[in-house]
Amino acid sequence: MIKIIGVGLIVIGSVIAYFSIASFNDTMPISPMIFQHFNPIFIVFVTPIIIGIFGALNRKKREPSSPRKIGIGLFVAGISFLIMVYVSYGMGVAGEFQSGAAADAIRVTPYWLISTYFMLTISELFYSPIGISFVSKVAPPSLSGLMQGGWLGSTAIGNLLAGFIGPFWQDWEMWQFFLLLTGILTLSAIFIFAIIKILENATKE
Repeated sequence: MIKIIGVGLIVIGSVIAYFSIASFNDTMPISPMIFQHFNPIFIVFVTPIIIGIFGALNRKKREPSSPRKIGIGLFVAGISFLIMVYVSYGMGVAGEFQSGAAADAIRVTPYWLISTYFMLTISELFYSPIGISFVSKVAPPSLSGLMQGGWLGSTAIGNLLAGFIGPFWQDWEMWQFFLLLTGILTLSAIFIFAIIKILENATKE
């Protein structure tokens, strides 16, 4: 069932990407600021769908546990960056990417990036709200607030560590940078599934 969910989400993202690209008008400008709107828009529209899927699986006694949802979300996030690996392959180093006719010749439709945002939004809905709920379940009542603060603090640490990865963007080829992100997320998902029994047992206690 977990595989079916993962495949279904990939198919949905791929279908949206296909129809978006097929109807792409290269005269339509999308400024960098506009891209910041897609994530919250997707959250509003995708959240009821994800909740509905989980509800249907719960009624059939097949809903994945919270740790499994987190692992699936990390895998989906890794797949989302694979989209950018495919699109940016052969485009060179981001720091050397200049404007002009030569650069315009290798530019691609912005709908690839929008599709990546869509996949990242799905992955976020798997682990962001699930994570803090999981922490509240397994933490001792006397430490519940502190542990939830630790979960939110881990997000801050993650943002800090992301700053150490950022400089590679200027030196590596773009596809290599996105492949690095895919690798990190995939290893994180593998780690979650490697200790999945421990996490699930903690939830049951």
